[in-house]
Amino acid sequence: MVEQLRRRHFLRQLGVSAVAGPLLPARVWGVEPNFTGDFLLYIQVDGGWDVASYCDPKMNPSEGRPINNWAKEASIQSAGNLHFAPIANNAEFFQTHYEKTLVINGINARTNIHSAGAHFNHTGSIDNHMPHLAALYAYEASPNMAMPVMASSQFEAAGLITPAALNPAALELINPNLWDPASGDTLRYLPKDDLSLIRTFRQVQAGKAANQISTINLLQKQKQQMLDYYRAAIADTHGFEHFQDVFYELNEGKFKANRYTTTLKTALTAFKSGLGIAADVPIKGFDTHEEHDLQFAERVTLLNDAVSCAWHYAEQLGIANRLVVVMASDFGRAPWYNRQNGKDHWPYGSTLVMKKNMAWTNRVVGYTDEGHVGQPINPFTLNVDKMNGVEIEPGHVMQALRQLLGLANSESAAKFQLAIEQEFNFFNT
Repeated sequence: MVEQLRRRHFLRQLGVSAVAGPLLPARVWGVEPNFTGDFLLYIQVDGGWDVASYCDPKMNPSEGRPINNWAKEASIQSAGNLHFAPIANNAEFFQTHYEKTLVINGINARTNIHSAGAHFNHTGSIDNHMPHLAALYAYEASPNMAMPVMASSQFEAAGLITPAALNPAALELINPNLWDPASGDTLRYLPKDDLSLIRTFRQVQAGKAANQISTINLLQKQKQQMLDYYRAAIADTHGFEHFQDVFYELNEGKFKANRYTTTLKTALTAFKSGLGIAADVPIKGFDTHEEHDLQFAERVTLLNDAVSCAWHYAEQLGIANRLVVVMASDFGRAPWYNRQNGKDHWPYGSTLVMKKNMAWTNRVVGYTDEGHVGQPINPFTLNVDKMNGVEIEPGHVMQALRQLLGLANSESAAKFQLAIEQEFNFFNT
């Protein structure tokens, strides 16, 4: 009885995906195995992180309230050219990754409201209809994949592309006969004969849809794109079959499995299998209004482990040289403690960009003073320039990321322009 219910559940899920109308290309299950570009893993540090206890560390002033309790007995530490606070597992993280990390400090979100700050930092705009970076990248770089962009929550695709749900349940749709060797649990929804029939059905439906589209009165470019989507479905579907073998070959190494392990493993396996190229993953719990020191240490340990584990997976999969990791949050935390030993919202935050073997890494750009207030930066020299400098805002960071990913001159970037007057050359050395 349980098996029948599970099978019905899967077939309902399949029905939504397999028989969707011909104008819903993101629902087609196809593979684009020839993609040779970079993969984007975007980490949303949800809630507003305390970069004064992370990548923009601050000692306490000689007078007035302390900024950090750890600064009463310890000092700022360094790894390469990066600086970090000596708490939690920061030392291990920065010592391991400094050579592939660029830190951008002093980013002014100009808000203390979570939704506004998160949207501004992750899209580069205050416009509610601006797409997140991962959506823009997937749409421009390879929209024909089965799951070009994967997201968990709080994700704006702006109508460009349909994100795939990035959660453990997605595994059951990627391969309905998944078997977990660790637990011995077999998620056997369908026998092989049924799977073969479904695969044939998808290809037949895709062929019918392609023929139908060829007669629809659409703009030629749009028609060609739609046909390409369905030809991907008619062609090879080995990515889904290959997914299971790749997924279960991965191990966490020294990193303890946590709530984000499966999510990251799913995203990176999809990259390797030719199913997608971008993922947006939120790491939650950084809104530390009470008992900040304890809560932040716990959350930043989890964050550091999650990102390190993602790089560990990427190395196993042989895609580490093609991986770009971006870490950004809503904003920062205030440079003092409140009455509940917490830290409240603060507009100045940081973004970390990671990639191997780049000349622009092992660097810090942007600057905040001893009170964690951002300073105007010369967009060309990236030095503090109080006469001609500009405060860094999320739009400046996002425009630079668009340049890095080859999106700045794309049609969609032109449609979703960022309201900035000056560009910063963060990735030029």
